[in-house]
Amino acid sequence: MKPTASSLRSLPAALLRRPARFVPDPGPDIFATSCVEWRLGDPDGPYAGPVPPPGHALHPLLAGPGNGGSRLQSGAGWTRSMETLRPSLDDILREGARVWAWKGLDYALSLYPSPWTRPMHDIDLIVELKYLDRVLSVLNRAGWRTRSAEAFAFRSGRVSELRLFRSGALLEIHTHPFYYPSLFPGRLPVDLFDSGSELLPGLLRFPVEHAFLLALLHHCQEGSSRQIGWVDEALLAAAAARRSAWPRLGVALAATRLGTEISAILGVIAGMPGTGVPPGTAAALAAGGRGPDRLLSFYRTGSGLPTLACLLSMRGGRSVSYAVEIAARGIMAAGRGKR
Repeated sequence: MKPTASSLRSLPAALLRRPARFVPDPGPDIFATSCVEWRLGDPDGPYAGPVPPPGHALHPLLAGPGNGGSRLQSGAGWTRSMETLRPSLDDILREGARVWAWKGLDYALSLYPSPWTRPMHDIDLIVELKYLDRVLSVLNRAGWRTRSAEAFAFRSGRVSELRLFRSGALLEIHTHPFYYPSLFPGRLPVDLFDSGSELLPGLLRFPVEHAFLLALLHHCQEGSSRQIGWVDEALLAAAAARRSAWPRLGVALAATRLGTEISAILGVIAGMPGTGVPPGTAAALAAGGRGPDRLLSFYRTGSGLPTLACLLSMRGGRSVSYAVEIAARGIMAAGRGKR
């Protein structure tokens, strides 16, 4: 994202000002809250709450079989994406590598009554760095393609996401939960990739405490969540409670150094019945936090500030080379504008 003139003018004030607080917005609406009450209260019974309009992310789940248009559409997208990816998963496994399901792919297979009731527009996978070359080689041979500029930024380590396309399906490879890893102020669990369960051959899912941690980090980074995201997080919180994972999870959350942001999100989730967030957890994280992270607030602002936030978070030669790259792109853009 290229910095704009207005974002550059606002930079000095933004640098000096630490946000007073972090407010996740928008919060869960009546459909998300009702969905959580159903899934955590009587998941085997029929849904009896308000039904969202078509186009709402929860419509495929809450509209019921009698209103199957959006459910069929969601199912068709799910089937197309998975059938395009499945042969590559087999090849990745034969190469001695592995990938981890993240976000919609994980939640659709583990939290919902059927995969097509959880809308999923793309496939997100997390790959350990030691397996990255093998995984990308397999995907390239299978016909997955990316854009050269994105591949350069990804290979440099500046961004952690690489988008790949094949037959109308979008696959996103991640090496870190933050798009700009340098913006992450804390530590991920040292055992993040040590254990997991198999969702499909070649595809693993994280233990619930790690899955929930990664969901919260994504929410902190973006600052907002789709309504389906609030349901995902509420169901993950309840799963963590059922598995007695909160003591381990609390330690991992504190290590992220994003206590202020995470406590605000957990405070909302704790207000939903049945989520099982231990009393005092959000307050303890807030007390141990440093206030909202300044650079991360730049990222959430948009208007070019994400790029500047990334630049300011880098150290040494990497920051210099990135500054030169930004300047070069600006000069090239200005030149094209004069033609």
